[in-house]
Amino acid sequence: MSFPSPRLLGAVLLLLAMPATAQEALRVVPATFAPGALLRLDGRGLQAAREVAFLASAGDDLRVARRPLKRGPAGEWLVVAPALRDAEGAPLDGPWAWLAVDGAAPLPVFLFEGAGGQVRAAGSGSQLAGGRRLTASFDLAGGPPLPGNAGFTLELHEAPPGAAAFAAVGPPRELPWPRAGDATLVTDVTRALLLGPVAVGADGSARVALPVPALAGAELAVQWLVHEPASGAPLFSDALLVAL
Repeated sequence: MSFPSPRLLGAVLLLLAMPATAQEALRVVPATFAPGALLRLDGRGLQAAREVAFLASAGDDLRVARRPLKRGPAGEWLVVAPALRDAEGAPLDGPWAWLAVDGAAPLPVFLFEGAGGQVRAAGSGSQLAGGRRLTASFDLAGGPPLPGNAGFTLELHEAPPGAAAFAAVGPPRELPWPRAGDATLVTDVTRALLLGPVAVGADGSARVALPVPALAGAELAVQWLVHEPASGAPLFSDALLVAL
């Protein structure tokens, strides 16, 4: 898999060819997502923005979906990810796409719906105050979890700052997946490799290098376990299911 094509980038820049504003979208959290995911935009000067454009390539077609940008309960900027696949048209060319806010540089994103089942989100993470849920993602620069990718870096978002996080990597549990509070336990932790602890930063994120073995025919589940000293209750992210 590669980053979005120059053709798609050219289309994005053409759509953004309008008088620039002071808006500056610095990053999207998480940058890997499925339709319906709640995304947070971290940026400056977004007060004048009203919507976010999602763009993906599908053959000779450029899929564009626009969604409203809204304020969250803590003053953060939130947008709900749309579905860009079209059951009646050409499938997406791949998982790489763009997210754009008028007047700001477009951001690359990774769509699970275009990954062909190689990597997808599964289950649901623990919900914290404000409605945000612990979310597993990965660093786009390091690439997706493909066999032999030594640069893969797992990320955690929306966790309590200062908490201790552990990454559990192992086979997925059999369905139906059990629940822990309002979270889903996808990884079989009795047979998982546990990495950590990793300190959660002030922005609620953590990351750990996780080289992907050059295997074939295996399925792995990757999920974060978080210990928050204040409550002592275990928290869990959603999981990434990876087909090697």
